Amino acid sequence: LTASRRPGPASISYEQACREESVQILINTTPVGMYPMVDECPIDPCAFPRLEAVLDVVYNPLNTRLVLAAKALGMPAAGGLGMLVAQAQYAAEHFLQKALPQDGIPSITQEIFAKRANLVLIGMPGCGKTTLGKALAQHMGRPFVDIDAYIVQQAGKPIAAIFEEQGEAAFRALEEAAIARTAKETGQVISTGGGSILLNANIERLRQNGIILYIYRPQDALTLGEGRPLSQSRADNDALFSTRAPLYEAAADQRIDNDS
Repeated sequence: LTASRRPGPASISYEQACREESVQILINTTPVGMYPMVDECPIDPCAFPRLEAVLDVVYNPLNTRLVLAAKALGMPAAGGLGMLVAQAQYAAEHFLQKALPQDGIPSITQEIFAKRANLVLIGMPGCGKTTLGKALAQHMGRPFVDIDAYIVQQAGKPIAAIFEEQGEAAFRALEEAAIARTAKETGQVISTGGGSILLNANIERLRQNGIILYIYRPQDALTLGEGRPLSQSRADNDALFSTRAPLYEAAADQRIDNDS
């Protein structure tokens, strides 16, 4: 079946496609969801009860909303980066008039992914995200983005002042906007605020181009205060940890223990 936003003799509408319960593989060949419109999704994979896999030709971001939605349902899904590399190889073979090794496509795809994917650090306030992030960025020759510092720069005031004058909800809105803008770009090391995982939309955006690392530090070793309005005391920090620890674990691709 071919579905189109403008159905014709050879295609059906998206609405008609969603009523086709026999669909097992979904392939998006439209630019919907491509940078910079990364929040768009052409169709909901939940509409297809027998769906088994999803492919998306869009390669920027690395994981589109469609790919992430399919992965959330537990099914295989892939973006268009591998297809882009294969297309380049076949074009080179055509112009050079010679065959190139086929085993190069996966390795080149992985190399490009490794260069483009953001490293995203999440974790409790005071766990070392900023220190580790700066060291990682310097070691890898990448830009470093500290979401909290970005918010302070944009707002023109410290985070504690934002909390005091406007409340936590206003800060979370600024945080969401900062993550939405930053997560669109690639090849960065990103250090997030401790509460960034409270909004699922933040995690979804960070996953589009990022590998998410949970920086775990023992509770009694976490730094308190220092402009962190929600972790002024050990009791406050322990309460935050009990609420957030499961969210960090669920969001992360890998946990990194920072005990030194």
